Amino acid sequence: MTQPLQIQFRIPLNDWLEFRGKEQSSFKLWLLQIADIAWLPLLVLLAVTVLIASLTLSKAVNIALPAWLPLPVLFLLALCRIYISVPSIKATLLAKKEWKRKMADVSCTVELTETGFQYVAGSSIYQPTWAEINSVFQSERLLIFCDDDDEYALFIPKRAFVSEKQLQEFLKLAYQKTVLDRKAGGSRSAEQALGADSP
Repeated sequence: MTQPLQIQFRIPLNDWLEFRGKEQSSFKLWLLQIADIAWLPLLVLLAVTVLIASLTLSKAVNIALPAWLPLPVLFLLALCRIYISVPSIKATLLAKKEWKRKMADVSCTVELTETGFQYVAGSSIYQPTWAEINSVFQSERLLIFCDDDDEYALFIPKRAFVSEKQLQEFLKLAYQKTVLDRKAGGSRSAEQALGADSP
C-alpha cells in the first residue's frame, strides 16, 4: 500500500449480526425490537387489567370496563413471547444483547504494522501477524480474518475504508501476505529439503 493504513470505525448491530451469522431482514429486526420492548409493559398491563376486571366482577369497585379486556392484552403478550422464542429469532436476540454488552459503544482502530496489523477495540488490543492468519473471508459488508484453529476472528466493515481503491489495496496486501508469500515460503522450504537430501 502506498500510504500507511489506519482506519477507525464503530460496529453497528447489522454488521455484528452478519459476523455472528444471525442476520435478519429489516422487518424481522423491527418486529424483534417491538416484541423485546413490549412484553414487560404488556405483562404489567395484563396484571392491571386482570385486577381491575376481578374487582369489577366482585363489585368491590364500580369501573365500567368489560370483563374480556385482559384477553387482547394476553393475546398480544403471547404473540410477543412466541415470536421471541422462535429459534432463529431467539439466536438473533442473544446476538443483539451480546453486541449491546460488548460492542455497541466501542470505537475500533486498525493500523498496519511491519508483520501484520494492530486491531484496537475499546480497551482490547490484538496484534495478529500475517503468519497467524489462516484465512480471510469476505461477505457483502465485512472482511473476516481467522487464525489457524479458528479460535478467534476479527472483522473490519468494508465501509470503514475511505474508498474502494483503499479497500482493494488492503485486500491485495492481505492476499499477498496470507496466500502468495506462504506458497513461496513453502516452495523454498521444499527446495531446501530436496537440496539437503541430495548427495
